[in-house]
Amino acid sequence: MTAYSFEVLGDPVPQGSMTAFIAGGKARVAHKAPKGLQAFRADCRNAAAQAGVTVIEGPVRLRAVFVLERPQSHRGTGKNAGMLKASAPEYHTGQRPDGDKILRSLFDALTGVCFRDDGQVCVASFVKRYVREGEAPHTSVTVDSLADEGRP
Repeated sequence: MTAYSFEVLGDPVPQGSMTAFIAGGKARVAHKAPKGLQAFRADCRNAAAQAGVTVIEGPVRLRAVFVLERPQSHRGTGKNAGMLKASAPEYHTGQRPDGDKILRSLFDALTGVCFRDDGQVCVASFVKRYVREGEAPHTSVTVDSLADEGRP
């Protein structure tokens, strides 16, 4: 079975959005890319290359764990400054970046590196959570071929 795992250091960056508008009587569409998107994609490609990834043919499964920095509000103040509050959540919910947009960004970054086209990804899952004590923001990725598994 062909499988690869690698880690991308730094905060994951979501895919940009498309915005439609009318200019000069014609419909136009513009892509709004967030700051750091190109660097995140390059970091993903580099991490995959360093892990020895080669392009997988056929159906692909991709699993990702997006580990994001915590806001200051999750930490104590005064003599407890820097320590996590007991009530600090584990999972990154209800705020940006959206998990599906980070996943799309990862798909685009890995196209041509892990798979020819992101349409090959037949099974995808992700977890979006905050860093734990002593941990830095990163993205953990596992990509493997489904060709050897047969039919579900």
